[in-house]
Amino acid sequence: MVFVTQATEAILEYCSHPVTHPLLEKYIDCIYSLSSREGGSYYCVPNGKCGLSFVLNGQFTYPGPGGEMVQVPRYAVFGMIKEPLRVYVSAGFSEVAIVFKPHGLQYFTGRPVGDLLRWDGEAPTDSVRLEKELNALREELLAAAHFPARCSRLENFLLQCFCNRRGDSRVDAAMARINAANGATTVKRLGEQLRVTPRTLHTLFTRNVGLSPKECIQITRFYKSLCHRPAAPFAGKTLTEYAYCLGYCDQSHFTNDFKRFAGRSPHRYFACSALTNDFYRYRRWLTQHYEK
Repeated sequence: MVFVTQATEAILEYCSHPVTHPLLEKYIDCIYSLSSREGGSYYCVPNGKCGLSFVLNGQFTYPGPGGEMVQVPRYAVFGMIKEPLRVYVSAGFSEVAIVFKPHGLQYFTGRPVGDLLRWDGEAPTDSVRLEKELNALREELLAAAHFPARCSRLENFLLQCFCNRRGDSRVDAAMARINAANGATTVKRLGEQLRVTPRTLHTLFTRNVGLSPKECIQITRFYKSLCHRPAAPFAGKTLTEYAYCLGYCDQSHFTNDFKRFAGRSPHRYFACSALTNDFYRYRRWLTQHYEK
């Protein structure tokens, strides 16, 4: 799959592939490849997922908290962002990445997602061994003849890493309820259904998912608004009606959440058909469309 920017005709090539092994389907969303001949930039927005990226060629950078450019290492955990993030890729860039379902990464690392995302630089005890394994895997990915071969190698690696770690059933149940309701629920309601306090639920989520339960609910509902707005049964509705369909109590709450996660109002987003289509298909936005 290829998408082209109308402004500069810069090309980003994207391809995704579902995992094929039944054991992995429960924890992995997909494996994707992204490459660019000319280089360019795009925006990512929150989707409640994290992944493991391997940069095979070129550079991949983004602005840090102080405005300085941060270069992504050859392999890195990514995701769980809470606001739009502009990413820059160099000419000749290529990447392959594994996208995990919420709290799926911990079943392959043996460490809760929250611990990985809050890592303060103190290396885990097996970091040297893990670094050697990831370096070797990256070399194998580089040597692979095509994307399907890379997907196969990544699946084998994941199966080797699977540690059969028993997750917290309360988190599994809470995530299932959030997804079933498409985010149209509350932390209080989840706590009552699972018979835990909101404080306990917050601790469970930040440790095992990397986000608070409230953030998971908000991002799930936001993501639904992006994916389903162009299609029935929401087509033709006013913004207020659409907000009610998503479970918001009023349009104001919907607009505030949308601006927070998308960086623009829903009116601006829905007015750009190219932007809507790009995000629906690729979960990312080209800068030329995003900044119109």
